[in-house]
Amino acid sequence: MSKVYVKTFIIKTYGPNKLFDITDRVEKIVEESPVENGVVTVFSHGSTGALVRLKPEQVEDYSYALWDLVPIKGWQHPGNAYAHLRSTLISTKLTLPVINSKVVLGPARVYFVENQCYIARERHITVVVEGE
Repeated sequence: MSKVYVKTFIIKTYGPNKLFDITDRVEKIVEESPVENGVVTVFSHGSTGALVRLKPEQVEDYSYALWDLVPIKGWQHPGNAYAHLRSTLISTKLTLPVINSKVVLGPARVYFVENQCYIARERHITVVVEGE
């Protein structure tokens, strides 16, 4: 019989283009869930944050690449159009396999990407673990 375990946590962020490692929080939720084998989906509430899986040594390059791929200025929509575009291109969710109550990441980590220019923003992250 399939099981589902859901938990939400809050992180404080600042940006833009700052990446926040949330791997430990996600792994802890998976380990405390009753699911041994299945998937974990990590979801960022809102429309301007994003989630990625990267190796730690890729974080700085990724952050700089965002400036080139989606610059802050030059959009018809005033304000934070760039943040919405980045979020849409990157994704507000990330799904990973769970085997033997462990998230399968290899050498990578799970990062929340803050696309907004705000200082000390609170972001809600929901983790859903599904499986047997």
